Amino acid sequence: MPGSRRSKQTGSPRSVSSNLSTRVRSSDVDTLDPACLSQEQIAALEMEIAWLAFRSDFEKRMAGNVMVRNRSRNVFESDMVCAMVLIRYLDGRPITLKEMMTYFMQFSTEATLSRHLDDMEAAGALMRKPDPQDRRRLLLLPTEKEAVPAQMYLQGRLDVLLSSGFVYDPEEARKKLAQAAE
Repeated sequence: MPGSRRSKQTGSPRSVSSNLSTRVRSSDVDTLDPACLSQEQIAALEMEIAWLAFRSDFEKRMAGNVMVRNRSRNVFESDMVCAMVLIRYLDGRPITLKEMMTYFMQFSTEATLSRHLDDMEAAGALMRKPDPQDRRRLLLLPTEKEAVPAQMYLQGRLDVLLSSGFVYDPEEARKKLAQAAE
């Protein structure tokens, strides 16, 4: 039964949320003191929530445009694939299939990554091309069709950052990081 578990003692279903609320009401559990978070940490949390909302909407739009064939696929992994393919391409060093597999092996299977790549290739957002310097290697390259979703995605990220007070200032960032390291 979805949303429930069977009790070990009786075998009868019980609501997960009622079990959770019982644990939360326990007198030996202390709730979080909001004062333990700095204003910057609260802003980061708010930014994360805004980003999750954007990503949810973005995923729906991409599914509508058939950029993602299977909506149950992990969007986090798809985001990473797109970002890695794009940044390496922009750096003039397209990522190889083997390098991509190496990045993902800690938290995803080779089969899962292959399905993501298959979906992206079928949607026209990515192509696999033999490396001209070593034809045994496959390069992962973004296509023109990927440009619009990439721009929408990155602009959404920037909008979330800007609405949270982020301003692109590398010099100021270096100063803050140096202060934090002291």
